[in-house]
Amino acid sequence: LRAEDEENSSAQANAATDADAQAKQLSAGEQFMRRDVPRARVKPGQRYASSVQLHSWGRNESAVLGIGSSQLADFDTALPVPIIGILEYTRVAKVSCAAYHCAALTDIGLVLTWGGGSDGALGHGDEQDCAVPRLVGGLGKADKPALIVDVACGGSDSGSHTICVSRDGDVFTWGLGSALGCGNLRSRCVPGQLQRGDFDNELIDGVAAGSGFSVALGC
Repeated sequence: LRAEDEENSSAQANAATDADAQAKQLSAGEQFMRRDVPRARVKPGQRYASSVQLHSWGRNESAVLGIGSSQLADFDTALPVPIIGILEYTRVAKVSCAAYHCAALTDIGLVLTWGGGSDGALGHGDEQDCAVPRLVGGLGKADKPALIVDVACGGSDSGSHTICVSRDGDVFTWGLGSALGCGNLRSRCVPGQLQRGDFDNELIDGVAAGSGFSVALGC
Protein backbone atom coordinates (compact mmCIF):
# COMPACT_ATOMS: atom_id res chain seq x y z
CA LEU A 1 0.00 0.00 0.00
CA ARG A 2 2.84 2.35 0.90
CA ALA A 3 4.41 1.78 -2.54
CA GLU A 4 1.04 2.45 -4.21
CA ASP A 5 0.58 5.67 -2.22
CA GLU A 6 4.07 6.82 -3.16
CA GLU A 7 3.33 6.07 -6.83
CA ASN A 8 0.06 8.07 -6.69
CA SER A 9 1.81 10.99 -4.96
CA SER A 10 4.52 10.94 -7.60
CA ALA A 11 1.93 10.92 -10.40
CA GLN A 12 0.08 13.87 -8.82
CA ALA A 13 3.34 15.79 -8.47
CA ASN A 14 4.21 15.11 -12.10
CA ALA A 15 0.72 16.24 -13.21
CA ALA A 16 1.08 19.47 -11.25
CA THR A 17 4.50 20.06 -12.78
CA ASP A 18 3.08 19.46 -16.27
CA ALA A 19 0.23 21.90 -15.60
CA ASP A 20 2.69 24.55 -14.45
CA ALA A 21 4.79 23.99 -17.54
CA GLN A 22 1.75 24.30 -19.81
CA ALA A 23 0.72 27.52 -18.09
CA LYS A 24 4.19 28.97 -18.69
CA GLN A 25 4.07 27.92 -22.34
CA LEU A 26 1.04 30.03 -23.23
CA SER A 27 1.72 31.65 -26.56
CA ALA A 28 2.29 35.39 -26.68
CA GLY A 29 -1.00 35.76 -28.51
CA GLU A 30 -2.97 33.90 -25.83
CA GLN A 31 -1.37 35.96 -23.08
CA PHE A 32 -2.15 39.13 -25.04
CA MET A 33 -5.83 38.22 -25.43
CA ARG A 34 -6.17 37.29 -21.73
CA ARG A 35 -5.28 40.81 -20.65
CA ASP A 36 -8.09 43.00 -19.40
CA VAL A 37 -8.33 45.07 -22.58
CA PRO A 38 -11.49 47.10 -23.28
CA ARG A 39 -13.31 45.92 -26.39
CA ALA A 40 -14.31 48.26 -29.20
CA ARG A 41 -18.03 48.63 -29.65
CA VAL A 42 -19.91 46.63 -32.26
CA LYS A 43 -22.81 48.45 -33.85
CA PRO A 44 -26.36 47.00 -33.48
CA GLY A 45 -27.25 44.49 -36.14
CA GLN A 46 -23.72 43.29 -36.77
CA ARG A 47 -23.12 39.58 -36.44
CA TYR A 48 -20.34 38.86 -34.00
CA ALA A 49 -18.41 35.70 -33.25
CA SER A 50 -15.44 34.65 -31.17
CA SER A 51 -13.49 33.92 -34.36
CA VAL A 52 -13.87 35.87 -37.59
CA GLN A 53 -12.26 34.95 -40.92
CA LEU A 54 -11.92 37.56 -43.64
CA HIS A 55 -12.48 36.56 -47.25
CA SER A 56 -12.07 38.54 -50.47
CA TRP A 57 -12.40 38.06 -54.21
CA GLY A 58 -12.38 40.04 -57.47
CA ARG A 59 -9.58 42.02 -59.16
CA ASN A 60 -6.38 42.00 -57.14
CA GLU A 61 -5.06 45.37 -58.31
CA SER A 62 -2.36 46.79 -56.00
CA ALA A 63 -2.71 43.67 -53.80
CA VAL A 64 -6.05 45.04 -52.59
CA LEU A 65 -7.48 41.59 -51.82
CA GLY A 66 -4.93 41.01 -49.05
CA ILE A 67 -4.52 37.34 -49.91
CA GLY A 68 -0.72 37.35 -49.76
CA SER A 69 -0.24 37.82 -53.52
CA SER A 70 0.55 40.94 -55.55
CA GLN A 71 -0.43 39.23 -58.81
CA LEU A 72 -2.80 41.33 -60.91
CA ALA A 73 -5.55 38.83 -61.64
CA ASP A 74 -9.27 38.26 -61.27
CA PHE A 75 -10.30 35.78 -58.56
CA ASP A 76 -13.88 34.57 -58.98
CA THR A 77 -14.17 32.68 -55.69
CA ALA A 78 -13.72 33.78 -52.09
CA LEU A 79 -10.20 33.43 -50.71
CA PRO A 80 -9.08 33.72 -47.07
CA VAL A 81 -7.30 36.91 -46.01
CA PRO A 82 -4.46 35.83 -43.70
CA ILE A 83 -4.07 37.61 -40.37
CA ILE A 84 -0.85 36.32 -38.91
CA GLY A 85 1.27 36.64 -35.80
CA ILE A 86 -0.15 37.99 -32.57
CA LEU A 87 -2.96 39.68 -34.51
CA GLU A 88 -4.56 36.31 -35.25
CA TYR A 89 -5.76 36.29 -31.64
CA THR A 90 -7.83 39.43 -32.18
CA ARG A 91 -11.31 39.54 -33.69
CA VAL A 92 -12.23 41.75 -36.63
CA ALA A 93 -15.22 44.00 -35.92
CA LYS A 94 -15.33 46.06 -39.12
CA VAL A 95 -13.83 46.23 -42.62
CA SER A 96 -13.69 49.25 -44.93
CA CYS A 97 -12.69 49.15 -48.61
CA ALA A 98 -11.73 51.80 -51.17
CA ALA A 99 -10.60 51.53 -54.77
CA TYR A 100 -7.08 50.31 -54.01
CA HIS A 101 -6.75 49.65 -50.28
CA CYS A 102 -8.63 48.22 -47.30
CA ALA A 103 -8.66 48.58 -43.52
CA ALA A 104 -9.90 46.32 -40.74
CA LEU A 105 -10.74 47.29 -37.16
CA THR A 106 -10.28 44.72 -34.40
CA ASP A 107 -12.30 44.42 -31.22
CA ILE A 108 -9.39 45.73 -29.14
CA GLY A 109 -9.10 48.91 -31.17
CA LEU A 110 -6.26 48.03 -33.55
CA VAL A 111 -6.25 49.05 -37.22
CA LEU A 112 -4.87 46.82 -39.98
CA THR A 113 -4.42 47.96 -43.58
CA TRP A 114 -3.40 46.35 -46.86
CA GLY A 115 -3.44 46.97 -50.62
CA GLY A 116 -2.07 49.94 -52.50
CA GLY A 117 0.34 52.18 -50.59
CA SER A 118 0.18 55.20 -52.92
CA ASP A 119 0.03 58.55 -51.08
CA GLY A 120 0.87 56.69 -47.85
CA ALA A 121 -2.73 55.45 -47.61
CA LEU A 122 -1.76 52.37 -45.56
CA GLY A 123 -0.07 54.35 -42.78
CA HIS A 124 2.98 52.06 -42.76
CA GLY A 125 5.52 54.84 -43.13
CA ASP A 126 6.08 54.36 -46.86
CA GLU A 127 4.19 54.10 -50.15
CA GLN A 128 4.76 50.40 -50.72
CA ASP A 129 1.90 48.04 -51.52
CA CYS A 130 1.16 45.42 -48.85
CA ALA A 131 -0.31 42.03 -49.78
CA VAL A 132 -1.45 41.01 -46.28
CA PRO A 133 -3.05 42.92 -43.37
CA ARG A 134 -0.48 44.86 -41.37
CA LEU A 135 -0.82 46.80 -38.13
CA VAL A 136 -0.91 50.61 -38.31
CA GLY A 137 1.29 52.21 -35.65
CA GLY A 138 1.47 55.76 -34.40
CA LEU A 139 -2.15 56.02 -33.27
CA GLY A 140 -2.03 57.91 -29.98
CA LYS A 141 0.96 58.20 -27.69
CA ALA A 142 3.65 55.57 -27.20
CA ASP A 143 2.67 55.09 -23.54
CA LYS A 144 -1.07 55.33 -24.25
CA PRO A 145 -2.10 53.94 -27.65
CA ALA A 146 -5.47 55.09 -28.94
CA LEU A 147 -8.36 52.61 -28.81
CA ILE A 148 -9.87 53.00 -32.28
CA VAL A 149 -13.64 52.50 -32.64
CA ASP A 150 -14.27 53.39 -36.29
CA VAL A 151 -12.24 53.44 -39.51
CA ALA A 152 -12.92 54.32 -43.15
CA CYS A 153 -11.01 54.15 -46.43
CA GLY A 154 -11.45 56.59 -49.30
CA GLY A 155 -9.90 56.83 -52.70
CA SER A 156 -9.99 56.72 -56.47
CA ASP A 157 -7.53 57.11 -59.33
CA SER A 158 -6.73 60.58 -57.95
CA GLY A 159 -5.45 59.30 -54.61
CA SER A 160 -6.22 57.30 -51.47
CA HIS A 161 -6.50 58.02 -47.75
CA THR A 162 -7.69 56.54 -44.45
CA ILE A 163 -9.42 58.09 -41.45
CA CYS A 164 -10.19 56.68 -38.00
CA VAL A 165 -11.51 57.86 -34.64
CA SER A 166 -10.64 56.74 -31.11
CA ARG A 167 -12.89 56.00 -28.14
CA ASP A 168 -11.85 59.40 -26.75
CA GLY A 169 -13.10 61.15 -29.88
CA ASP A 170 -9.68 61.86 -31.42
CA VAL A 171 -9.46 61.75 -35.21
CA PHE A 172 -6.44 60.44 -37.14
CA THR A 173 -5.87 60.66 -40.91
CA TRP A 174 -3.19 59.63 -43.38
CA GLY A 175 -2.72 59.34 -47.13
CA LEU A 176 -3.76 61.87 -49.79
CA GLY A 177 -3.07 65.36 -48.42
CA SER A 178 -6.18 67.13 -49.70
CA ALA A 179 -8.43 64.66 -47.83
CA LEU A 180 -6.68 64.74 -44.44
CA GLY A 181 -7.88 68.00 -42.87
CA CYS A 182 -4.41 68.82 -41.52
CA GLY A 183 -4.40 72.44 -42.69
CA ASN A 184 -2.17 71.77 -45.71
CA LEU A 185 -2.19 69.64 -48.85
CA ARG A 186 0.81 67.46 -48.02
CA SER A 187 0.24 63.72 -48.10
CA ARG A 188 1.22 61.67 -45.03
CA CYS A 189 2.40 58.06 -44.84
CA VAL A 190 1.88 57.86 -41.04
CA PRO A 191 -1.18 58.82 -38.96
CA GLY A 192 -1.60 62.45 -37.99
CA GLN A 193 -4.00 63.59 -35.25
CA LEU A 194 -6.42 66.42 -36.03
CA GLN A 195 -6.99 69.20 -33.51
CA ARG A 196 -10.21 69.12 -31.51
CA GLY A 197 -10.59 72.82 -32.16
CA ASP A 198 -11.19 71.93 -35.82
CA PHE A 199 -14.44 70.33 -34.69
CA ASP A 200 -15.53 73.13 -32.31
CA ASN A 201 -14.20 70.92 -29.49
CA GLU A 202 -16.91 68.35 -30.12
CA LEU A 203 -16.13 64.67 -29.63
CA ILE A 204 -16.25 62.70 -32.87
CA ASP A 205 -18.35 59.54 -32.84
CA GLY A 206 -17.96 58.20 -36.37
CA VAL A 207 -16.11 58.77 -39.64
CA ALA A 208 -16.60 58.19 -43.35
CA ALA A 209 -14.41 58.64 -46.41
CA GLY A 210 -15.04 59.19 -50.10
CA SER A 211 -13.06 59.99 -53.21
CA GLY A 212 -10.74 62.73 -52.02
CA PHE A 213 -12.77 63.82 -48.97
CA SER A 214 -13.64 62.82 -45.40
CA VAL A 215 -16.64 63.24 -43.08
CA ALA A 216 -16.73 63.16 -39.26
CA LEU A 217 -19.84 62.85 -37.09
CA GLY A 218 -19.76 64.99 -33.95
CA CYS A 219 -21.75 64.37 -30.80
